[in-house]
Amino acid sequence: MKQYLTTAIRHLWSSRLFTSLNIFGLAVSISACWVIFRIVDYEFSYDRGLLNKNSIYRVVTGYVFDEKESYNGGVSAPLYQGVREQVNGLEYVVPVLGKYMAAVAINHPNQKPTIIEDQENIVATDVSYFNLLNYKWLAGSKSTALKAPESVVLTESRAKQYFPNKKPAEVLNQTITYYSYRDTVQRTVTGIVADFKAPTEFTAQEFCTLPTKAYELNAWTNTNASDKLYLQFKSGTQPD
Repeated sequence: MKQYLTTAIRHLWSSRLFTSLNIFGLAVSISACWVIFRIVDYEFSYDRGLLNKNSIYRVVTGYVFDEKESYNGGVSAPLYQGVREQVNGLEYVVPVLGKYMAAVAINHPNQKPTIIEDQENIVATDVSYFNLLNYKWLAGSKSTALKAPESVVLTESRAKQYFPNKKPAEVLNQTITYYSYRDTVQRTVTGIVADFKAPTEFTAQEFCTLPTKAYELNAWTNTNASDKLYLQFKSGTQPD
């Protein structure tokens, strides 16, 4: 056995260039396979931990121009109201409306507020969002967090960004001022939820109370990709 091993080593050493190329090719092949595996695994891991994910659907908007179809991932903001009133067989109708803020001010007692410009991942929604998705609540209550006007729920990572020295329970009742191009609103933190660990399309990190004022019919004038609508069908019900 030792003789065979010695002979093999001598042969490989005598063909060092050829051996090096083979080892390099093998290393590249293994690395490529690993990268492909990680990419495929990542793509298929999206929303893997969501309960009832097979009964959750996202509504998109379709257009036809010059006999060509195109789609927008968003919807007109009032659509959720019409669906709630007129469509049967739905467990939850969940509006997730994007909120662009020019700046966010985190208020601190006896200190100047911390200003963050162009903050992302801020949405307006209601309790149906947290009924649809199985967030872990670190502070506050799912049933009451978005009941009061001008409330806001933060993810744990966003709470740490805004209030780095406070525990989740200590962040409750802190105030945040939101500056948009239309108005300025101060909101009170009423809940903290844990971030999703797996990749997900639900990337919002601040959840503001959706205004209770109904949209008028003439508000169906804009379809924005940041305004999304999700539906969960009741057990035994499927979309046509």
